[in-house]
Amino acid sequence: MEGTMEIKTVTPIPMAAPPLPPAKQGRVLTVLSIDGGGIRGLIPATILARLEAQLQEKDGPDARIADYFDVVAGTSTGGLIAAMLTAPGKDNRPLFAAKDISQFYLENGPKIFSQTILQSRTQARKEAWC
Repeated sequence: MEGTMEIKTVTPIPMAAPPLPPAKQGRVLTVLSIDGGGIRGLIPATILARLEAQLQEKDGPDARIADYFDVVAGTSTGGLIAAMLTAPGKDNRPLFAAKDISQFYLENGPKIFSQTILQSRTQARKEAWC
C-alpha cells in the first residue's frame, strides 16, 4: 500500500525559564524533588518545615529551604510546594517560609482538593495540632 508522508517544521515553544547550565566538573547539583498526592502534601510540608527550622537554628532565622538547593521541583501538589518555597518576594528572598505551607493546605485545601478525602484527613490533622 502506497501512501504519502508530509513533513512539517515545528517551531519550538520558548521555555518559561532558561535551562540550567551544566554543573561544573566536581560540583554537585542539588535537587529537591517533592512528590504529588493532593492533600497528602501536608506530609512533605511538615517535614520541610522541620528541616527549615533546623537550618535556621544552624544558620540564622533568615535561612530558607531554597537557599540550600540549586533546583526545587515537584509534581502536582509537590509543584505547588516547590513554588511556595521558591517564589521571590520584594526583597528577592523566598516569599513563604516552609512553616507557612501546612497552614496554607489547612486553610485552602477544601477549595483545592476533593472534599470527601480532605474532610477526614484535615480534621484529624487539626486535632493532632491542638
